[in-house]
Amino acid sequence: MDKKNLVVGPGEADNEHFGEILERLRKRAGLSRMEAAKAIGVTSEYIRLIERGKRTPAAGQMPKIMGAYGIHGDAAFFGERSVTVDGHVVEFNSRILEARGKSELNRDERIGRVVRLLVTADPSVIEQIYKILQRN
Repeated sequence: MDKKNLVVGPGEADNEHFGEILERLRKRAGLSRMEAAKAIGVTSEYIRLIERGKRTPAAGQMPKIMGAYGIHGDAAFFGERSVTVDGHVVEFNSRILEARGKSELNRDERIGRVVRLLVTADPSVIEQIYKILQRN
């Protein structure tokens, strides 16, 4: 499949494609749905619904999902609503921006993660970040 920008959220056409990407990443990590659900803190049914495009995770859940799937350098988070996943820029079109609960990382750890991601970011990701920063 071609790499492209995706928009996910309630009623969005890209939900199914995004679910397929997440399913592929879960399987690549060697996790069952049950194992992934336990690591992320959701139900296996919720994982199934995401992978089928029936639900989309909140943007705030993506760091936990990517961590559970062992994806570190390949995912870059920028802005409140955007993330790169497996080469796709994914924009979350939902009022739910953050997952429930507090981040497990303190400020310095978050800054360190951002810097590490920027160091490895490809030019298209840098351009997307630049556009988001220009809007703010």
